[in-house]
Amino acid sequence: MTSTSAPSSWVTGMKDFSVLETRADSIRENMKGSFWFSDQGKALEARLSNCKNLCYRCHLCERTFGLPDMDTAFEMQEAASD
Repeated sequence: MTSTSAPSSWVTGMKDFSVLETRADSIRENMKGSFWFSDQGKALEARLSNCKNLCYRCHLCERTFGLPDMDTAFEMQEAASD
């Protein structure tokens, strides 16, 4: 089976991933060392599974990836223009 690389934003931390891959052992091997299996990744995944877009209360995404806390979309626009 030839693999088609998915966009990295969809599979952060994965190497070469085919959206058609169905063999669990191959997927497991490919994901070895992935960010999502780290303690930070597991904590973020648990929080995101119940996310209600209340970022101004949580800030876990920003803190996980070392970004400054943002409370509004206006702050994101300011950061982009700097």
